[in-house]
Amino acid sequence: MPIKAGVTASALTASTIVVTATEGCHILKIDGYSHARLLGNGECLRSNFKAVGHTWDILFYPNGKFIRYFGNISIYLKLVDGSKNVTTEVQFSVLPRASGDEALPYTKQKIIHTFESARRNNKCGHHWPIIDNNQDMLMSNCTEEEEEEEDFIIVRCDIKVLNKAVVHDLNLRSWSIYRCEDDTCKRLHDRSSLVAPSVKSKPGLGIKGEFTRFFSCF
Repeated sequence: MPIKAGVTASALTASTIVVTATEGCHILKIDGYSHARLLGNGECLRSNFKAVGHTWDILFYPNGKFIRYFGNISIYLKLVDGSKNVTTEVQFSVLPRASGDEALPYTKQKIIHTFESARRNNKCGHHWPIIDNNQDMLMSNCTEEEEEEEDFIIVRCDIKVLNKAVVHDLNLRSWSIYRCEDDTCKRLHDRSSLVAPSVKSKPGLGIKGEFTRFFSCF
Protein backbone atom coordinates (compact mmCIF):
# COMPACT_ATOMS: atom_id res chain seq x y z
CA MET A 1 0.00 0.00 0.00
CA PRO A 2 1.66 3.25 -1.06
CA ILE A 3 2.24 6.04 1.42
CA LYS A 4 0.85 9.41 0.33
CA ALA A 5 3.25 12.30 0.06
CA GLY A 6 3.51 14.33 3.24
CA VAL A 7 1.95 11.56 5.40
CA THR A 8 3.80 9.88 8.23
CA ALA A 9 2.78 6.32 9.06
CA SER A 10 2.65 5.71 12.81
CA ALA A 11 2.98 2.35 14.53
CA LEU A 12 -0.02 0.00 14.50
CA THR A 13 -1.79 -0.24 17.87
CA ALA A 14 -4.53 -2.51 19.18
CA SER A 15 -6.56 -3.06 22.32
CA THR A 16 -8.99 -5.62 23.71
CA ILE A 17 -12.08 -5.22 25.91
CA VAL A 18 -12.46 -8.01 28.46
CA VAL A 19 -16.03 -8.63 29.67
CA THR A 20 -16.55 -11.00 32.61
CA ALA A 21 -19.34 -11.92 35.03
CA THR A 22 -19.63 -13.30 38.56
CA GLU A 23 -22.07 -16.13 39.21
CA GLY A 24 -23.73 -17.18 42.45
CA CYS A 25 -26.68 -19.14 43.80
CA HIS A 26 -28.97 -18.93 46.83
CA ILE A 27 -31.28 -21.66 48.13
CA LEU A 28 -34.38 -20.70 50.14
CA LYS A 29 -36.51 -23.26 52.02
CA ILE A 30 -40.02 -22.23 53.05
CA ASP A 31 -41.09 -24.43 55.95
CA GLY A 32 -44.80 -24.51 56.72
CA TYR A 33 -45.72 -23.78 53.12
CA SER A 34 -49.43 -24.56 53.63
CA HIS A 35 -49.55 -22.02 56.47
CA ALA A 36 -47.77 -19.42 54.34
CA ARG A 37 -50.58 -19.78 51.81
CA LEU A 38 -52.89 -18.16 54.39
CA LEU A 39 -51.18 -14.82 53.71
CA GLY A 40 -53.15 -12.46 51.55
CA ASN A 41 -52.46 -11.30 48.04
CA GLY A 42 -49.54 -8.82 48.01
CA GLU A 43 -48.15 -10.03 51.34
CA CYS A 44 -44.67 -11.50 51.29
CA LEU A 45 -42.04 -13.35 53.28
CA ARG A 46 -38.46 -12.20 52.80
CA SER A 47 -34.98 -13.59 53.27
CA ASN A 48 -31.82 -11.47 53.23
CA PHE A 49 -28.52 -12.80 51.87
CA LYS A 50 -25.23 -11.79 50.28
CA ALA A 51 -24.01 -13.15 46.95
CA VAL A 52 -21.89 -12.10 43.94
CA GLY A 53 -20.65 -9.02 45.77
CA HIS A 54 -24.07 -7.56 46.66
CA THR A 55 -26.79 -7.76 49.30
CA TRP A 56 -30.23 -9.01 48.26
CA ASP A 57 -33.68 -9.92 49.50
CA ILE A 58 -35.73 -12.79 48.11
CA LEU A 59 -39.40 -11.85 48.35
CA PHE A 60 -41.82 -14.79 48.43
CA TYR A 61 -45.51 -14.00 47.85
CA PRO A 62 -47.51 -17.17 48.71
CA ASN A 63 -50.67 -15.74 47.10
CA GLY A 64 -49.20 -13.58 44.37
CA LYS A 65 -47.77 -10.08 44.33
CA PHE A 66 -50.56 -8.46 42.29
CA ILE A 67 -54.30 -9.10 42.29
CA ARG A 68 -54.17 -10.65 38.82
CA TYR A 69 -51.84 -13.31 40.23
CA PHE A 70 -54.04 -14.18 43.20
CA GLY A 71 -53.71 -17.89 43.94
CA ASN A 72 -50.30 -18.08 42.29
CA ILE A 73 -46.93 -17.73 43.98
CA SER A 74 -44.63 -14.83 43.11
CA ILE A 75 -40.89 -14.77 43.76
CA TYR A 76 -38.80 -11.61 43.41
CA LEU A 77 -35.16 -10.67 43.83
CA LYS A 78 -34.53 -7.21 45.31
CA LEU A 79 -31.26 -5.27 45.53
CA VAL A 80 -30.90 -3.73 49.00
CA ASP A 81 -27.34 -2.40 49.19
CA GLY A 82 -26.01 0.92 47.93
CA SER A 83 -24.92 -0.32 44.51
CA LYS A 84 -26.10 1.32 41.30
CA ASN A 85 -26.69 0.06 37.76
CA VAL A 86 -26.09 -3.60 38.53
CA THR A 87 -26.75 -5.61 35.36
CA THR A 88 -27.79 -9.18 36.12
CA GLU A 89 -29.17 -12.39 34.72
CA VAL A 90 -31.56 -14.00 37.21
CA GLN A 91 -33.29 -17.38 37.13
CA PHE A 92 -35.72 -18.87 39.67
CA SER A 93 -36.54 -22.55 40.15
CA VAL A 94 -38.80 -24.44 42.55
CA LEU A 95 -36.86 -27.60 43.39
CA PRO A 96 -38.18 -31.09 44.16
CA ARG A 97 -38.50 -32.15 47.78
CA ALA A 98 -37.24 -35.64 46.94
CA SER A 99 -35.07 -37.10 44.19
CA GLY A 100 -37.98 -39.15 42.83
CA ASP A 101 -40.24 -36.16 42.26
CA GLU A 102 -40.32 -35.92 38.47
CA ALA A 103 -42.97 -33.20 38.36
CA LEU A 104 -40.45 -30.64 39.59
CA PRO A 105 -38.44 -28.47 39.24
CA TYR A 106 -40.44 -25.61 37.84
CA THR A 107 -37.77 -23.45 36.22
CA LYS A 108 -38.63 -20.05 34.82
CA GLN A 109 -36.85 -18.39 31.93
CA LYS A 110 -33.89 -16.18 32.71
CA ILE A 111 -34.46 -12.51 33.41
CA ILE A 112 -31.96 -9.90 32.24
CA HIS A 113 -32.40 -6.88 34.48
CA THR A 114 -30.45 -3.78 35.49
CA PHE A 115 -30.97 -2.77 39.12
CA GLU A 116 -30.59 1.01 38.99
CA SER A 117 -30.31 1.44 42.79
CA ALA A 118 -31.77 0.16 46.05
CA ARG A 119 -34.73 2.52 45.59
CA ARG A 120 -35.27 2.67 41.85
CA ASN A 121 -36.08 -0.26 39.57
CA ASN A 122 -34.71 -2.46 42.34
CA LYS A 123 -36.47 -5.79 41.85
CA CYS A 124 -37.40 -8.41 39.29
CA GLY A 125 -39.31 -11.67 39.53
CA HIS A 126 -41.66 -14.34 38.20
CA HIS A 127 -45.10 -15.74 38.92
CA TRP A 128 -46.13 -19.42 39.05
CA PRO A 129 -49.70 -20.57 38.35
CA ILE A 130 -49.81 -23.46 40.84
CA ILE A 131 -53.54 -24.15 41.24
CA ASP A 132 -55.00 -26.82 38.95
CA ASN A 133 -58.52 -28.19 39.53
CA ASN A 134 -58.49 -26.58 42.98
CA GLN A 135 -55.33 -28.49 43.88
CA ASP A 136 -51.94 -27.04 44.74
CA MET A 137 -49.58 -28.56 42.16
CA LEU A 138 -46.60 -28.07 44.48
CA MET A 139 -48.18 -30.54 46.90
CA SER A 140 -50.07 -32.70 44.39
CA ASN A 141 -47.73 -35.71 44.73
CA CYS A 142 -47.97 -35.80 48.53
CA THR A 143 -50.35 -37.87 50.66
CA GLU A 144 -51.99 -36.21 53.66
CA GLU A 145 -49.33 -37.67 55.95
CA GLU A 146 -46.53 -36.51 53.63
CA GLU A 147 -48.06 -33.04 53.45
CA GLU A 148 -47.74 -32.75 57.22
CA GLU A 149 -44.15 -34.07 57.20
CA GLU A 150 -43.03 -32.36 54.00
CA ASP A 151 -44.89 -29.09 54.27
CA PHE A 152 -42.19 -27.04 52.58
CA ILE A 153 -40.94 -25.88 49.21
CA ILE A 154 -37.41 -25.09 48.09
CA VAL A 155 -36.63 -22.12 45.85
CA ARG A 156 -33.35 -21.70 44.00
CA CYS A 157 -32.17 -18.33 42.75
CA ASP A 158 -29.26 -18.23 40.28
CA ILE A 159 -27.63 -14.84 39.81
CA LYS A 160 -25.06 -13.69 37.29
CA VAL A 161 -23.71 -10.15 37.70
CA LEU A 162 -21.91 -8.36 34.90
CA ASN A 163 -18.53 -7.05 36.01
CA LYS A 164 -17.05 -3.75 34.85
CA ALA A 165 -15.35 -4.16 31.49
CA VAL A 166 -11.56 -3.85 31.45
CA VAL A 167 -9.50 -2.54 28.52
CA HIS A 168 -5.98 -3.87 27.87
CA ASP A 169 -3.37 -3.15 25.23
CA LEU A 170 -3.18 -6.01 22.75
CA ASN A 171 0.13 -7.52 21.68
CA LEU A 172 -0.44 -8.32 18.02
CA ARG A 173 2.69 -10.46 17.82
CA SER A 174 1.25 -12.88 20.38
CA TRP A 175 -2.13 -12.97 18.63
CA SER A 176 -1.85 -13.61 14.91
CA ILE A 177 -4.81 -11.67 13.58
CA TYR A 178 -3.06 -10.35 10.51
CA ARG A 179 -1.23 -11.91 7.60
CA CYS A 180 0.43 -9.17 5.61
CA GLU A 181 2.18 -9.79 2.37
CA ASP A 182 3.42 -6.32 1.41
CA ASP A 183 6.61 -4.92 2.91
CA THR A 184 5.02 -1.61 3.87
CA CYS A 185 2.43 -3.23 6.16
CA LYS A 186 5.03 -5.54 7.66
CA ARG A 187 7.17 -2.55 8.55
CA LEU A 188 4.15 -0.94 10.23
CA HIS A 189 3.64 -4.02 12.41
CA ASP A 190 7.33 -3.90 13.28
CA ARG A 191 6.62 -0.42 14.70
CA SER A 192 9.02 1.28 12.33
CA SER A 193 8.24 4.74 11.11
CA LEU A 194 7.77 5.38 7.44
CA VAL A 195 8.08 8.91 6.19
CA ALA A 196 7.20 9.84 2.65
CA PRO A 197 10.04 11.43 0.68
CA SER A 198 10.10 15.09 1.39
CA VAL A 199 10.88 17.91 -1.00
CA LYS A 200 13.82 19.99 0.10
CA SER A 201 13.39 23.65 -0.60
CA LYS A 202 15.99 25.73 -2.37
CA PRO A 203 16.70 29.34 -1.59
CA GLY A 204 14.91 31.71 -3.91
CA LEU A 205 12.11 29.29 -4.83
CA GLY A 206 8.64 30.39 -3.77
CA ILE A 207 5.69 28.14 -3.19
CA LYS A 208 5.02 27.97 -6.94
CA GLY A 209 8.64 27.11 -7.58
CA GLU A 210 8.60 24.37 -4.98
CA PHE A 211 5.55 22.70 -6.58
CA THR A 212 7.06 23.06 -10.04
CA ARG A 213 10.23 21.36 -8.86
CA PHE A 214 8.31 18.63 -7.04
CA PHE A 215 6.09 17.63 -9.97
CA SER A 216 9.04 17.72 -12.39
CA CYS A 217 10.19 14.53 -10.66
CA PHE A 218 7.27 12.56 -12.24
